[in-house]
Amino acid sequence: MYCERLYEFQLQEDGALLVQELAVDPSRRVTSTLQLCSVSWIDAFSGHFPARLRDLYSHWYWVERNCVLFRPKQARCRKVFFVATLDDSGALQCYQVPFSDTKDSYELILSRLGGYEQFVQKDESLSNVLAVLAKFEDELFPHPLKSADGVMKMELPRFKLPFCLNDNMEFESVEHKVK
Repeated sequence: MYCERLYEFQLQEDGALLVQELAVDPSRRVTSTLQLCSVSWIDAFSGHFPARLRDLYSHWYWVERNCVLFRPKQARCRKVFFVATLDDSGALQCYQVPFSDTKDSYELILSRLGGYEQFVQKDESLSNVLAVLAKFEDELFPHPLKSADGVMKMELPRFKLPFCLNDNMEFESVEHKVK
C-alpha cells in the first residue's frame, strides 16, 4: 500500500509493463481501477490534445468509467487537470478541469464535465487564427477550447494569455475587455 492505494505491476507478453492503481475500501475490496496508459495509446491519441498534455502529465485509464485522467507525473499527486472521455465509437473528448476542482473526487469531477471547457479539433475555420498565433507560440501549444455556453477560447499557455474568439473569428482578450 502506497498513499492509500494498492499498485499492481505486470509484464505483458509484448514486453510492456502494465501498472494498475487500485483504490480500496477499509476491507480492501477494490472500488476503482486506474491503468497507466501505454506509450502506444498516448501516441495514437496525442493528436486529439495539446502537446503539453502528452508531455507534462501521466495518463490513467479509469476502467470502471471508461475515461482517462491526466494527473501530474509526481506519484503522490492525484489532482486531475484534464479528463478525456471515450464514446462507444472510440471518439475522444478532452476537458480542462478548473484549478478549483482539481482536488475533488474523481466521481465529482466526472459529474461536472458538462460545465468544463472542452478541447475542439483544429479545423479550417481556425486556420487563420492559428497562423497568427504561430508567430508567438509553436503550433503544438495553442489549442482551441469551447466553454459550456459555446464561447471559443484560444490560449497561449507558456505566456498564460487567454483570448476569446468573437463571431467574426477575431481575438478578444479574456482579461482586458475593451469597452
